[in-house]
Amino acid sequence: MPHPFVDFYRGKRVLVTGHTGFTGGWLVAWLKLLGAKVFGYGLPPATRPNLFDANLLDRGITSMFGDVRDRNALANAFAEFQPEIVIHYAAQSLEQRSQRDPVETFATNVMGTVHVLEEARLTSSVRALVVVSGDQCYENRDWFWGFSRDEDSRSHRARWKRHRRRRLGPRSTDTRHCSRHHSRATGRDSRRLCGAALISRA
Repeated sequence: MPHPFVDFYRGKRVLVTGHTGFTGGWLVAWLKLLGAKVFGYGLPPATRPNLFDANLLDRGITSMFGDVRDRNALANAFAEFQPEIVIHYAAQSLEQRSQRDPVETFATNVMGTVHVLEEARLTSSVRALVVVSGDQCYENRDWFWGFSRDEDSRSHRARWKRHRRRRLGPRSTDTRHCSRHHSRATGRDSRRLCGAALISRA
């Protein structure tokens, strides 16, 4: 029995930012199986080995190495591919790194997201936009359970997404990955994974 998403995604032009990362790479693999036409835009893989290279994810897609902070390069990618669906995964998601280099983190996670949202708004082919975020974008209150938007949605990124949802209407949504925190035990940023993506409809 075919996957229920096959009929929807088959032949669709889907632009994925952050396609060289772990979760973005898995999304690309899934979209390829569903028959989507995938355009990946992201930085070169940061580690060796990595999922992107190990699974030859660049085969069967259009892959472009680029930075979401580079508005011109991102605009060229949108203009070249004319996506119907945009899924924004690109982010600096490591909390310890964000504390060491907050300027880079804000530039990537806030302005990078703004660039993606703006290019999606300006590209007439775009029919749907999904912005994926981790719960690290909320204030860390050391709770055992995950965060929800209702508990703390004051981040700049959340504010901008709400603003763009008002402009784009039902074409725009965002998802939040649940993270499991292991770093207190290991001293490293080994925070993921939790398999489900939580859909926010607010």
